Amino acid sequence: MITLQEMFDRAVLGVVTQGKPSVTAVAAVDRILCMYRGEAGTKCAVGHLINDAVYTPELENKGCRSKIVQAALEQSIGELPENSTGLLVNLQRAHDGASEFSDFLPEFTALARLIATDFHLTFPELPNASN
Repeated sequence: MITLQEMFDRAVLGVVTQGKPSVTAVAAVDRILCMYRGEAGTKCAVGHLINDAVYTPELENKGCRSKIVQAALEQSIGELPENSTGLLVNLQRAHDGASEFSDFLPEFTALARLIATDFHLTFPELPNASN
């Protein structure tokens, strides 16, 4: 079974490596929406835990607590560990909240560090000294 640390590392390193949020513009409401799969192949933090073969557009606009997203996660990474929902919710909030800032990556990284502390996880070493 995957651990909370492994889930955290995969999500954080995935977002940091891609360097930008996973969003799409919605002109009708003049806002940006965060997506499990966004423009140019980007993925949100939770999206990095969902295999491409399992992803379906029906996941969009569903929170990570929804049955369909939980099923996609379990198909991708196996049985979810205890307390994983709390971690997933916080990772989703960090990505979505940071996406509202023009300086996304430092904001996301700062929020992810707080999550690591809250869940007693180790913050991963980041590529290119982005930490």
